[in-house]
Amino acid sequence: MTVGIVAEYNPFHKGHFYHIAKTKEAFPDEPVIIAMSGDFVERGVLAIAPASLRAKWALEAGANLVVEIPSIFVLQNADVFARESLRLLSSFSISRLSFGSVKPLDELLNMREEEHRRKDIIEGIIAQERKKGASLPQAYARARHEALSSLLRLDPNDLLAMMYLKYLPGMIAPYAVERIGATHDSSDLDAYPSGLRIRRALLQGKTPPLPENVNEDLEGISLFSHDRVIPLLKYSLAFEEYDPSILHYENGLSDRLR
Repeated sequence: MTVGIVAEYNPFHKGHFYHIAKTKEAFPDEPVIIAMSGDFVERGVLAIAPASLRAKWALEAGANLVVEIPSIFVLQNADVFARESLRLLSSFSISRLSFGSVKPLDELLNMREEEHRRKDIIEGIIAQERKKGASLPQAYARARHEALSSLLRLDPNDLLAMMYLKYLPGMIAPYAVERIGATHDSSDLDAYPSGLRIRRALLQGKTPPLPENVNEDLEGISLFSHDRVIPLLKYSLAFEEYDPSILHYENGLSDRLR
């Protein structure tokens, strides 16, 4: 029996430590394997700290193994990110998937069943929107808005949990750990601040309430800020012609950047 976790740890904070601790408390005899994004994270930017350092924090918190999710799958929407992360963990024959959530697992499972029942409706709306020229993410968002308005109020963590439940093989049991502290995008810097607030604090030269070993490792290293490279990327794209070979590079993107 093995427990899998999908994570980014950008950076590793007390909420992540709590998640691993509660998972190991529930399954003390089962090793924990973590599928973690590498130097790029799903937000589409470089992680604030190197992948090797973030993997080290996970191991020090009690994980037994950390494997890297290929960046081509990380730099995708939540649907692809969840599907490919689970595919990776499944190759290690995990028996459970542990994830953090705001809503109870039973409620998430009920929502997932409702989404499955309306699958044909959602796919039909997506097809219609695509014919009108909408991108796949735009079409999917509109379909969910029309068919699943009750799910639109989900916390970002629960939205990702729904994706895990969507692709979770039948032989892998879900296990949800209730999220504590600030919400996903909260600006509060409390005992359990959000990853967004922690990154902002670090880039402002502040010391947020992180695990002691994490703060020690962050001292003296150069933290990545996407503000350093985004202007260069925009400059490059602004003078490029539309290239359909670039993943997700839609026609008109360079015009918007000019």
